[in-house]
Amino acid sequence: MLSIIQRMLWTWLTLLLCFWGSWLTLAQVNFGYPVWHDYAGIGDHIDRYAPLNLYRKGFEETSSETRYQLFADIVKAIHHQGKGLENLTYETSQYRVALLRPAEIIHLKDVSHLISILQKAALYGLIIWLFWTGFLIYRRRYPASRQLLTSGALGALALMIPLLIWGPETVFYQLHIWIFPEQHQWFFYYQESLMSTMMKAPDLFGYIFISLMTVTTGFFILIHQLLQRVYQRQAP
Repeated sequence: MLSIIQRMLWTWLTLLLCFWGSWLTLAQVNFGYPVWHDYAGIGDHIDRYAPLNLYRKGFEETSSETRYQLFADIVKAIHHQGKGLENLTYETSQYRVALLRPAEIIHLKDVSHLISILQKAALYGLIIWLFWTGFLIYRRRYPASRQLLTSGALGALALMIPLLIWGPETVFYQLHIWIFPEQHQWFFYYQESLMSTMMKAPDLFGYIFISLMTVTTGFFILIHQLLQRVYQRQAP
């Protein structure tokens, strides 16, 4: 029984590390924002709501390439302690405008702080995983494919249960309440935030989550195949 639990925990740790690996991988391509902008209705959403913004004007005049670059700059900033957020601007036919308001910058810096914490946790988790994996292979306890599939399915089910019961949007907002400081604004109406408008929040995060899970699954399968070969070579 203890051995089964250990293998299950190892599988879940592997999944978490694959998820973090998928995050880092997709961050390199800005989480596919150009695709979502052009083919998931974000461009039309910007054209509809940007003119209604109470604090910033003219964003609907920007090109797709400008929006891609601004999103890329935000992705870069949240992975580098929020540096550069204050300098993000766009140009209209008449003037240059700062993209983000102070409350939005504070929120994105909170996101950056969270990513830094998760990055450190992932590093420690990777060290544990390397020793643990080596031990499983050395002691001939590496889980079989069926065991991995069962453990992985249980892990995915544990993640999906809250989404199925309360819905993705409710879970998304509740996580924000738990994670971010109470005195910091994290919910922004489209009419007050170009950040929310250009991300079509929370829709974009749903597309990103699906992408993350897809890449995570691919990484998990690839790692299992590689480790299975190593394990088989260790056979007496």
